[in-house]
Amino acid sequence: MDWQAILSGGISGGLVAILTEVWVKPWVERRKERQVIRNELRRSRLLMIGYASGVVTAQPEPDAPHVTRQVLNQVRDNCFERLQELVADLTVAQAQYGFAYEMEGGLYPKVIDPFLTDVWGVMLSPRRGRDEKAEFVHRMTRLVESVLSSLEPTWPWFGFLARLGRIVTRPRRAVHFTRAIMEIQRMHTELMATDQQAPR
Repeated sequence: MDWQAILSGGISGGLVAILTEVWVKPWVERRKERQVIRNELRRSRLLMIGYASGVVTAQPEPDAPHVTRQVLNQVRDNCFERLQELVADLTVAQAQYGFAYEMEGGLYPKVIDPFLTDVWGVMLSPRRGRDEKAEFVHRMTRLVESVLSSLEPTWPWFGFLARLGRIVTRPRRAVHFTRAIMEIQRMHTELMATDQQAPR
């Protein structure tokens, strides 16, 4: 019986088990947690914020009946109240989003953080009307959603077809990704300059 081989195998197996428990499992758990937070942001919060802000910006037709105008205005009022709640919830979860996107290079400081701070600041601003607030939030939300969707795989196939799909769509997605980030940065810079120039 080759005791040396048995001992070496036992040591190797033990090292693999230790590495799995110490490094692999925690990494997998953190990755799962990040993905859950990302999905919640993109598929729940951004979707609801985009819908609520879009309804608030909706305007009735000039020749719409009085009843239609009343109903739409009531819906807009309700959606604006909901929009305020959704934006407030975003700021509470800001630390979670930082954790979820910390591994994406400059995505958090360039996209997520400006989005969170800007929409919150705009919603709190006493100098802006309701429609202006909703328009800004709607525009910014659509841009952030565009950036985050560019990071998600759009081809459901596996293996060779999945790799081929990513290669084919990469240039187009990269263009949308870059343009959206540049527009977010432009809106953020413009907002900061406007706030600095405002009378105090």
